[in-house]
Amino acid sequence: MPAAGDRIYFAETPAQVIALLRLTIGIHPDRVQEETDYLALAAQAGRCQELRFRGWFGHVGELAYVSMGQIRPRPLFKIGSKVRFFNQAPDYTVSGICLVQPVRGVAGEPYGATVWHYFYAEARNQALAMSEKNTAAA
Repeated sequence: MPAAGDRIYFAETPAQVIALLRLTIGIHPDRVQEETDYLALAAQAGRCQELRFRGWFGHVGELAYVSMGQIRPRPLFKIGSKVRFFNQAPDYTVSGICLVQPVRGVAGEPYGATVWHYFYAEARNQALAMSEKNTAAA
């Protein structure tokens, strides 16, 4: 989702993808079944990268790119895991996981690289996620 800070969402079925796109960029209600069928046909054809969907929200419509069958390493920690950040106490509890594409141009990060980030319960609803590179088991 380029307009959402290159946020990456995961779904298991074409219907889930279109439902997510409908909520985030706005798939027109009259086109939901057509877009779901299109995505299902693309999925049957095998892996593909960056099918483009233009949303219905906004003046010109936001874009989203859908990729299928990409292999990514699993996150090192699960929700509920006790972790430490920067290898320092105290311990924190993982409450959420997201995959982030670092800001382009950051040294040492190849273009398109992604890094798992962890939300933690002790943040008290702050939207700060810590990079897996700075996270260790407690």
